[in-house]
Amino acid sequence: MRYELAAAFLAQKLDVDTLNEIVSQLAYAPLLYDNGDTIEADDFAAGLQIELADEARDAAGKLYDLAVRACRRWSGEAEYELLQDCLALQADLWRAGSLSIGDWMRWLERAGDGLVELPKYDFETLFADLPEGFSIHDFHDQLLYLLEERPDHEWAARERDALYERLGARSGA
Repeated sequence: MRYELAAAFLAQKLDVDTLNEIVSQLAYAPLLYDNGDTIEADDFAAGLQIELADEARDAAGKLYDLAVRACRRWSGEAEYELLQDCLALQADLWRAGSLSIGDWMRWLERAGDGLVELPKYDFETLFADLPEGFSIHDFHDQLLYLLEERPDHEWAARERDALYERLGARSGA
């Protein structure tokens, strides 16, 4: 599959602010729904705060179509909540340069095709005294904190790298 959005960005037909707006909607729009059964590509586009040129609108639409397929795959309440958290973390990883838009689109496509699974953890086993609602995003933050305190922390580096791989991102090392 050709990822027009990634190609448009690389060809400098989209500036980083426009791409950031498109990506923000990818992470934000699913939060407006209780499950993934009803969200549509137009729901993502409707939240954009900027007007997109035709080429950018078409390319963003293809990204949002991939997101809808992933939402449908994990439409159950618990799975959908995990997907929402993963999309938000992926947006942060994209902003940090650890996830390219092309790799993210590839992950979404594979997710919609049933070729990837969402990362799942038993956080209660990993950490003591967790706040209610501890999430993948929180886990990522905890891993980064551990690595900031001790850059040689093997477990945290291994878990971060495994999480990144599951989300289609490059290692944080």
